[in-house]
Order: sequence, then C-alpha cells, then structure tokens
Amino acid sequence: MHYTSTQRLCELQHRIPVIGDKALLDLVNGLSVSKNMLRYRKSRGFFGKLFDKFDGSNENRRLILDGNIIAGQEALQDWILELSDSLSITQVALTETQRSLLEVRNAVRLLKSQQSTLQSLEFQLENLSKQFGDRIDKLEAKVRKLEIRVAAKENIDSIFSAWESEQTYENLPWLIQVVFLTQEVFSSPVSLYELQLNDQEKYRQLLTNKIITASKQMPKGLIGFGELLTISCQELQKEDIELVASLLEVRSTHPHRILNTPYIFTIGTTLEMYALPEESRPNNPARHAIGLCHQQIESIPRMIEVRDLIKYIVEEVADDCLGKISRTSKLYEFSQ
Repeated sequence: MHYTSTQRLCELQHRIPVIGDKALLDLVNGLSVSKNMLRYRKSRGFFGKLFDKFDGSNENRRLILDGNIIAGQEALQDWILELSDSLSITQVALTETQRSLLEVRNAVRLLKSQQSTLQSLEFQLENLSKQFGDRIDKLEAKVRKLEIRVAAKENIDSIFSAWESEQTYENLPWLIQVVFLTQEVFSSPVSLYELQLNDQEKYRQLLTNKIITASKQMPKGLIGFGELLTISCQELQKEDIELVASLLEVRSTHPHRILNTPYIFTIGTTLEMYALPEESRPNNPARHAIGLCHQQIESIPRMIEVRDLIKYIVEEVADDCLGKISRTSKLYEFSQ
C-alpha cells in the first residue's frame, strides 16, 4: 500500500525528475542526535508539509512526524523503503541516504546511557544502511556490466532528449532548467564515469555545448546576472516558487559545499527570498543574494557571458555530485 504523499510525489516526478532524490533525503535527514537524545526533526519545507498533510493521519507515521522516533522506528523503515521503491532514485541520492543512515547509526552507538532503549533502533538503522548498501552495489555492478562509458553516454542522451523535447522541467525559467538538468545528468552513471575514469572534462563540456545549442529560451552574449535572477523568479508560477526553492535549498548545505558553489548559492538564496511573504521579502532579492555571496564566498561579476554562466553552473553541480559520492564511499569504508 502506498500512502498519498508517495502517490503525489510520483506524479510530480513525471514533471521534475530530481524530486525523488530530494523527498527521500528530506525524510532521512530528519534523524538527528543531540544532547544524548535521538530525535526526528520534520522538514519545514515543501516536502515536510506534504508528508504532514497526507501521511499525518496514520498513527505510526504520526509518531515519527511528532518526533517520537523510538516508537515509530518500524514505520520509518517502511516509509524510507516505500519511497526508494516507488520513486526513481539516483545513484547520488542512494549514496547520500546511506551516508545519513551510517552517520546516525554511528552516533547512536555513542549514546552509552541509552543503550537498552536504542538497541533495537541501532539494529533498524544498521539494517536500512545495509539494504541501501546492497542497492548501491547492485547498481554499480549493473553499470559495470554495461560498461561505464556506454552507460554514461546512454544516460546523458536520454536525459537530454527528454529535456529537449520539453518532457521535463516544463514551465520553468531556462536558468532553473539548466540547474536541474545538470543535477539530473550528474546524478546518473555520468558521475561514476568521472570518478572511475578520472575524466572531469568530456561530459561537462558536452553538456554545456548541448544546452547552448538546444535552448530555445536562452539569451545570447553578455547578460546582467542580477537581472536574470529577477526575471527567472518572476517567470515562476506562484505554486512552483516554494517547490523550486526547496529543491535548491542552500540553508542546510554544509559550509564547505557552499564555498564551492557560489552561483548555485546565489540562485538558491534568491529563490528562498522570493518564497518569503511579500512583507518579509527584501526590496531586491537578487541584489541581496549577490551581496551575501560576496560576503560569504566570493565576488561574482555583475555582467557575464551566457556561455560562461552555463559552464560555471555545470562545473559547480557536477563537482558537488561527484563530492557526494566520494564522501559517502569514504564514510562507508571507515564504518566497517
């Protein structure tokens, strides 16, 4: 039996394929350990509201949403597996999910004072982590059998073809489409190609060229980055602003990752400001976001060539996806 939130996510994923990854990670990342207590902190964003609205009537899932992870541990395991089985989850999301489960499992082991209470939960986390580990192993084995080079090419061709024919990311501004399209490409076996063949140039350059050649909305030449951000946010449908801001959420991003993604940080911050109530929103969200980037990361140019902007976005997203896979592999090896 699938709950209503899962059915709704399946519908949304037909339009925006990267939604499945974010929904699963939002659910798993709610687990936290602090002050010798294990808690579940529900996401306050788009997906937290969706889970709360559609699944809150189920008694066991309500225990989780209310923070009672001990009583709701079996429901949490079923919920995580339901999402991973029902949605199209990428290699990067599987490894990130396993990393989160391993981190919480390791933290639980340190709570000596509550060992008797948490023993069964540690077992559940261990079991979930192993299941995701098995799924990752099977996916990697499948990619190897197909040969990494062939799998990478097939994936980028398929993803790009769906986008070019307007089957995915419809009604989104071209700037947002480029970010999500790149995320989808480098959450596929293309990242495995880069990691295992140590080639971080071929598919990044190919995707950049494909986007520039195929995009029907994209301007040419030199553009004002702040103006582009403003136009992109204004073109978004009202109901899409919170969704897109949640998918590009930068507030919860680790500072190390933010330092390496100034353009994604600025785009995401601008969207989050536009998602605020009008009375709480800065007068010029784009300019404010660019200023924050200058303070926290680095200065980005006021004017920029479209080709250069796309190249920077592709590099930032690709590096971030590659980093997620690398970090999870190291954590898994350390925990064994």
